[in-house]
Amino acid sequence: MIDNTKNKVKKYCSRKCKNKFENKKKRKHKDIEIKNCEICKNKFKDTSKAKTKKYCSRKCCLIFWRVSGKRKEALKRYRQTKHCKEQQKKYAQSKKGKLQKSKYTKKLWINIKNARKVFYKIIKNKIVSVDELDLFSRYHSYLVSISKQQRKYRSNPKVLARKKISDKKYYNNPVNKIKIKEYRKKYFSTPEGKAKQNAKTNKRRAMRFNAYPKWLKENQIKKINKFYKDCPKGYHVDHIIPLQGKNVCGLHVDWNLQYLTAKQNISKGNKILDKSITWN
Repeated sequence: MIDNTKNKVKKYCSRKCKNKFENKKKRKHKDIEIKNCEICKNKFKDTSKAKTKKYCSRKCCLIFWRVSGKRKEALKRYRQTKHCKEQQKKYAQSKKGKLQKSKYTKKLWINIKNARKVFYKIIKNKIVSVDELDLFSRYHSYLVSISKQQRKYRSNPKVLARKKISDKKYYNNPVNKIKIKEYRKKYFSTPEGKAKQNAKTNKRRAMRFNAYPKWLKENQIKKINKFYKDCPKGYHVDHIIPLQGKNVCGLHVDWNLQYLTAKQNISKGNKILDKSITWN
């Protein structure tokens, strides 16, 4: 360095060297500080100017973001932006996005089916493990939403009309009739099926006894019993005014009985076939 000044006071060759020397005097922190990481608690060197580092690596920093909940808040803000929505649309239309979506839907439906099995176990008071309860609690909201959608769909009058036509085709098919008979034999031979059948017969019996009026005489009761005995083959004994109708309930009396074929009786249900009978 050549000092060309009059007083010969020059100490630095350039302005950069002067600033470096002055900054060293002003600096509060050392050039390198050794600190302990807040998460893994390992020692690391902080070489930054402000000396504000708290974590030894990016992994520890990301762990802090997950634990503190800042990551979720940041993602929520980002997902509301236009840029995020555009990127999501592009990814969904790509091959990779379509494959990932198909895999996700398959896994989701498998978990929903397993959660439904757990639900049936809980209803039947069977033993359920802790893992099964966790799975049920996760996918309970899906089961509720699916049941609501099914109710809306099935209550639609157009769907009901279509279902009636398809049911008639199915039940009139001779192959399906044989299948149904075999299934019914197997089911009603089990203890659950026997219990259901007994409950139905007992209900019908109790209903019939309640429909007996107190003022019936012995002659009228004999007529009723004879009416059942004289029923021809292929016919059913039916109540003209049903015992459990929607608007009217009839009595178990001899003048309220009639013979109908099996088809007519099953199709009739709890209705009044006689259009001349009206009730206010």
